[in-house]
Amino acid sequence: MKKLLTIFCLFICLNGFGQTQNISLLSPIDESQIQVSYPFFSWTTISNTSQGLGDVFYKFKLVEIYEGQLPTYALQNNVSIYEEEITNSSSLLYPILAPEIQNCKSYVWHIIAEED
Repeated sequence: MKKLLTIFCLFICLNGFGQTQNISLLSPIDESQIQVSYPFFSWTTISNTSQGLGDVFYKFKLVEIYEGQLPTYALQNNVSIYEEEITNSSSLLYPILAPEIQNCKSYVWHIIAEED
């Protein structure tokens, strides 16, 4: 059976780095339809401008969007399917041991960055 699901992404403005920075979510792009069970997620990096030192931690979150919901509402109100904290990397291959992404469903993902 062919997997077909829609991925939405949100752009997150960051605080706490000495200035506001934007992360651009690169892949999968907004409203893309993908046919893989374990997608590859990537985003632009940010620099730790408050000190210039230390690690940047990215918090990845994936949430299912239920029928009739907007992606922003789903992200704020639905239980996440998968979350992971990533250090100093701007990509994530969805893990095989994570809950399976289901056929014909919609999901939203986002990234929040924090400094060490």
